[in-house]
Amino acid sequence: MPYAITRYSKFALCFALAASILLSPLTLITQANAQTVPNLVASLNFDPETDGFGFENYTAKDHDGSKDMNAADMVRMFGTAAVCKNAGATAANCVMKASAREWMDGELESMGSGHCEGMAVACLRFNKQMPFKGKRAASDFKPGVKKPFELELDPALANYIAYYWATQSLPEVQELGEQWSKKGPLAIVNELIRSMNAGDETYTFGICKRNGEECEEGHAITPFAVEDAGSSYKVHVYDNNDPGDTKMLTVQKGGKNTWNYVA
Repeated sequence: MPYAITRYSKFALCFALAASILLSPLTLITQANAQTVPNLVASLNFDPETDGFGFENYTAKDHDGSKDMNAADMVRMFGTAAVCKNAGATAANCVMKASAREWMDGELESMGSGHCEGMAVACLRFNKQMPFKGKRAASDFKPGVKKPFELELDPALANYIAYYWATQSLPEVQELGEQWSKKGPLAIVNELIRSMNAGDETYTFGICKRNGEECEEGHAITPFAVEDAGSSYKVHVYDNNDPGDTKMLTVQKGGKNTWNYVA
């Protein structure tokens, strides 16, 4: 079916799936970060204990996600002509084409194995208070809540996460991920440093295990700072499998151009 997205890109290590969002300029290295990690070369104003989610990445065993997306989401993503079979349809009265429903149901089934990509993107959008269906801040999802970490998974938040999980399947996102994976880890880190200091774009990492040419056990995490550790770069990440923790993805300098991450 036809598709359309705007200014969406991703990084992939080992040909994994991931996505990113374009943001307005962000606060860079904070005074607190500069004092605790003197070798930071780039940073977002992001803290997993505040800006990450307080619940773990979840699967179909923990959450019935069969209704996490609907016709209105499909119209938002692809437009009425591609999604609706009734003439003059709107998001409110759309009767989905069989092809559109099949695509949506397939995405919902796939994300039953984990919602890491949607969580990795949504937390960055909260960080900049980017809108989704009229909601920007954590308090818009639950009055009185001051930070995303305090939110509980409810239908509105599950819809937000599912929507941005599904965008990783779009051809534009897939192609950019493959392009970046071919450039290698050092090129990706250099782009992270550039983008964080310029404040023009933020990324998620897509990582996986290699089995020959196959990519297995894919996962999406959120990079928010880069530390120069001499012979390597340490990328500070929020991993939605480990709420509140700051974890490190290490990229070797020199001719090695290799990376490692303990999940």
